[in-house]
Amino acid sequence: MEKKATTVRLRGIYSTALAKILIDHGFKLTYPSTVILQRFKGAIEDLRVPFDIDIFDRRNRQGVELNGKEETIEELLEILRSLLPDLTVFYTKVSPNGFYKGIVTRVNLERDYAILNLGRTDGILHLDNTNFNEEINEGDELLVRVEKVRPGLSEVQPNITIAGKYAVLIPENVVRISHKIRGKKRDELFFLGKTIKPDSWGVLWRTAAASEDVTVLIAEIEDLKKLAQMISKKAEKTKAPAAVYEENTTTFLEFPSLSKVKLDEIRSEVVATVRNHHQLKAMGYDLSLLVDFGERILAKLPEHYVIINEAADFVFSETFPSLGSEVCIDHVKFNGRTLFLSPGYVIKSDPNERKLLIKRMFKAGGKFDGLNLPKEEGDYGVMEIIEGEFFVKTTYFSRDGIYKGEYLNINTPVEIYPGLYPEPHRIRYVDLEVDLIRTEDFTRVIDLEKLEYAKEESIISEQLFNLTMEKMSQLKSMFRTEDSSSTAK
Repeated sequence: MEKKATTVRLRGIYSTALAKILIDHGFKLTYPSTVILQRFKGAIEDLRVPFDIDIFDRRNRQGVELNGKEETIEELLEILRSLLPDLTVFYTKVSPNGFYKGIVTRVNLERDYAILNLGRTDGILHLDNTNFNEEINEGDELLVRVEKVRPGLSEVQPNITIAGKYAVLIPENVVRISHKIRGKKRDELFFLGKTIKPDSWGVLWRTAAASEDVTVLIAEIEDLKKLAQMISKKAEKTKAPAAVYEENTTTFLEFPSLSKVKLDEIRSEVVATVRNHHQLKAMGYDLSLLVDFGERILAKLPEHYVIINEAADFVFSETFPSLGSEVCIDHVKFNGRTLFLSPGYVIKSDPNERKLLIKRMFKAGGKFDGLNLPKEEGDYGVMEIIEGEFFVKTTYFSRDGIYKGEYLNINTPVEIYPGLYPEPHRIRYVDLEVDLIRTEDFTRVIDLEKLEYAKEESIISEQLFNLTMEKMSQLKSMFRTEDSSSTAK
């Protein structure tokens, strides 16, 4: 029996390239946009059936979010890993609107949040954003619902609601109606809700309820009631921490530099594509418009490909961080969280070579990672940034300019994002965790086991692991050469 094709709904700045990949590998696109229908005319139909996977841009446009069954998402990830060299996968290990019996592991009353162990991962409960007025302590068990799935810590709520297509059961004895529903229909839904809502529950009618038959609405309320009863009974029997009810899972993908370049290449097989298309699109609305304009010209006048790309490169160079500019650093971790390191200031800029030297100041207290040296007042670091390189090198100095040591952070190829007012300049990379450090006394590699863990957990591909190890070997050789040169002197 022939396997049913996986259906995918697709939206966002990566949709053309991803659509090409999906179509080539036998997936079916459903609810395709007008643009996708035009670009793949003859290869796809205007299919409108339920989707197995929903794909759309992450808020920062640095990748996409996948919603669907875990096994179906893994089927797609296997294909993407084979095509995108530095693809990084952030597994959330929770289900949107899933229910979990969690154990409170930490309470921070100053910042009004609590951390809960949900079983396979942790969640964060913002106490100031809920109606949760009870005292909460470490060790307490709570039944919570996932409100927002995030890379890293997903947000959970103790206010249990059961969502359907037309209605939501809410833990209040009320009937609420979407503000978009007006007139007579509003009165009808209010009366219906009063009549059919389960005991100890309220009903919130969603906008879609206005155009649906009453029998369908009654049937959904009955289904939601059964689901609520099932969740309640299962929660009583479930030993925390554990999942009580899950449907789809959410997985976040990061497309670092090499992946964006490959997606550019795939997109160019379908439609005219400006060099660095996806990186420029990720920079924001203004540059996105510029890219669209250039590609409209290319579509009509493909012979001007070189000129259009030179124009795009010129804009890219003109907005490159200049001497004295502030630069922010997006240091992305394997759990999907982005650490926004303290910004620095450009002390040397070379837009032609795509190089920067950035000076960052440090406060006293703690130690420099890996160097085992204390941070003292006035210490500073000089970061060497080369776009496309697999490392960021920081050399540390005392306030008097005395050398303390060097730290090579191994990462996916660095991307430099010129700031367009009011946004600051940024550099971005995924930290591959393994690092190379050097002081006057030693040179060594640290945290290699974290990189190996990421490969074992399929956060990164074996291809990226091998590429990283190759780069690490080259950098170690470079350090040995420098050491030999220093000795010879």
